[in-house]
Amino acid sequence: MRRKFLRAIRDVVIISLITLVSLEIGLRIFHHFRPLPIFYDNSYNRFRIRAHMPVYGFQTNSRGFYDVERAREKAPGAYRVLGIGDSFAFGIVPHEFNFLTLLEHQIKRVRPGFEIVNMGIPGLSPREYLALLLNEGLELKPDMVLLSFFVGNDFAETAKIDRIFRISYTANIVKYLYAVGTKVGDLGGTTGPSAYNDSAPTLTEDAFLQIEGFGIPMFQKGNALFDNAVSNTMAHLRAIKQICDRFGIRLTIVMIPDEMQVNDDLLNKVTSIKGLKAEQLDASLPNRILSGELTRLSIDHLDLLPVFRAETVSGRLYKTNDSHWNIRGNAIAEKLIFKHIIQKIPSSAH
Repeated sequence: MRRKFLRAIRDVVIISLITLVSLEIGLRIFHHFRPLPIFYDNSYNRFRIRAHMPVYGFQTNSRGFYDVERAREKAPGAYRVLGIGDSFAFGIVPHEFNFLTLLEHQIKRVRPGFEIVNMGIPGLSPREYLALLLNEGLELKPDMVLLSFFVGNDFAETAKIDRIFRISYTANIVKYLYAVGTKVGDLGGTTGPSAYNDSAPTLTEDAFLQIEGFGIPMFQKGNALFDNAVSNTMAHLRAIKQICDRFGIRLTIVMIPDEMQVNDDLLNKVTSIKGLKAEQLDASLPNRILSGELTRLSIDHLDLLPVFRAETVSGRLYKTNDSHWNIRGNAIAEKLIFKHIIQKIPSSAH
């Protein structure tokens, strides 16, 4: 009986190992032909959307950007801006409501040769912004780089991934399925996969609060770890500035606030979960530090925090249980950016 039992255990182990190895090989083959962002990849293209993919009824272009098709060669007399950033630039709302789309339409009314090439890719950080500019941006001969800096996570480098998720595709798929089952909220799926619901929660509240909690350290007064993060971030932004100066490109950085900075109720919830006291935090601290560093480097920038705090009183600016702007947030951002950059754009060919 004991031998039979041991043989049965051995057979189960062997069959399980064969199954896992087969699954791992199958997932790797599938990913080779149809890359998926759920699998670890150190490239800035990990979360890049495939070309001609429908997103809320609008197809990504041939380069996988959430934008209309753009010619590589700039038209004579055109003024070209690269909109570089993460998911804020890419747009979590339908294309026509994205702040970069709105901004291009508004400026075109007074500067007909103006265009914004939306190069937003979800999941990027300043290190990847630099790589994107070097690898794909410069060849487009831009006149300006409009860089969206999300205060919520752009001070942090790409998160360190546990070794098992770096080497095993099977572990990644299990992690992904668990997250979908426990953290994704009601996306309004009864209206169809291509429909957009501006008020539907993206995540469950617990999952959203957990994510927001990761950003709390940057609001803590006297946090030496945040000082290190600022130093790393500025090294990449400094390099972007140097490249822009070398090629005669104007650089403007838009500082996008985290919802905790404009929504006191949310900040208080996360503060309570983290066991901190209100007096230990300063919600505007990262903006003041970043603004000071950008000023020192003579980098033009716009901080949206003051106006966004004021506008929150009149209604939501962010999607429910989501760190991204809703339609109203995008519209307000567009107006502020328009006012900031319109005088920097020549009225005629250059």
